[in-house]
Amino acid sequence: ISIWEEMMMKKRDSAIADGAQDYTYIWETLSLCFRSCQIGESSDLETFIDHVRFKELDESDLRLCTLEEADYIALIKTCTTKLCTRFIGDFLIHAMASVPSLETKIKGLMIQEINDKQLDEIEPYFPIFKKYLMIQDENTENRLVEGIKEFIQIIENNAKFPAFVGRFTDFLVKLCNRSRAVAEYLAATSDEWEWIIEWMKKNPTTSKNSHHIKTYTKETANSQYKIKRLEDIRKGEIVTYEHEYDSDDDMYDSKNYIGKKLDVKAMGQSWVTAEVIVALDEMVNLSYCYNNTQKCPWIPAEVSEYAPHMALQNRHDIIMIEEFKKAIREQYRSNIQQQYEDSGNQMGVSDSHAHNSYDDPNNESVSDD
Repeated sequence: ISIWEEMMMKKRDSAIADGAQDYTYIWETLSLCFRSCQIGESSDLETFIDHVRFKELDESDLRLCTLEEADYIALIKTCTTKLCTRFIGDFLIHAMASVPSLETKIKGLMIQEINDKQLDEIEPYFPIFKKYLMIQDENTENRLVEGIKEFIQIIENNAKFPAFVGRFTDFLVKLCNRSRAVAEYLAATSDEWEWIIEWMKKNPTTSKNSHHIKTYTKETANSQYKIKRLEDIRKGEIVTYEHEYDSDDDMYDSKNYIGKKLDVKAMGQSWVTAEVIVALDEMVNLSYCYNNTQKCPWIPAEVSEYAPHMALQNRHDIIMIEEFKKAIREQYRSNIQQQYEDSGNQMGVSDSHAHNSYDDPNNESVSDD
């Protein structure tokens, strides 16, 4: 083995150690096993794994699947990556779809935890709750109506916490983008939630760092996008994007190969095209150019930093938010120009000065002018 190959293998081992959460693959195995078993009366649920069906579990087996509330909370607490959230979520959704008493128990627990937890603790609950609302069976409509009502009530309960409302409305709009049934229900009951639109208009930014122009621009553009989507739904203009790649999706099952094109989030900023140079089951080594610099990162399959080719470069919300950002930046630079003119500076302000002023992370936002 060459020195170069040895270095690459060590780099890969290090990346795997950093990328794979403890017990992730144990959860995958348990989830697959559990979803192959019938634990209720129905043998025709979409939550089963493929077409595998084992005999119905007996009472002693079922008791092993019935956990205490603290156990369910501890289980969801382990979801610190998308992949782990997916496996545990599939496990819980199969239980909820199969046994009405478990559905009532776990759903009530999720609602309580989303309402009571700190913002940095509730992230795993959103994708699991979304999967719960999307279960397709004879109870789908009632499940969706009750779930959306309870979620809007949570938003109202936390209206005095801007960061919470910002995150909750992100999720609400995502639901509308992924489910026509959710959007149609909201369109028919707009009087119950339209206050959220006015709240967002009064609170376009929600973080502590929103006085920085870059943060202000990002949050304001995101808020403008959400306002537009909810206003369209309120008017009955419903467009959904069920087939777009979602931020909760992952690339774990993707068949990668050398030369394959993917989207990658370059340096945590913009989505660009990358090429696979090494393909492994658990991660890929990508090559792309950003700001005239060649990058070759190792990326675990479960993270959000890469996606199918053009899936995010062409996603409607990303494109719309970038357009809003562009308009905000142009308005900011126009304001700077106007300030120079109003101050009697006959020379005005150069484009480069306005650009540098905008790019200064310590610069104050337009809202502070």
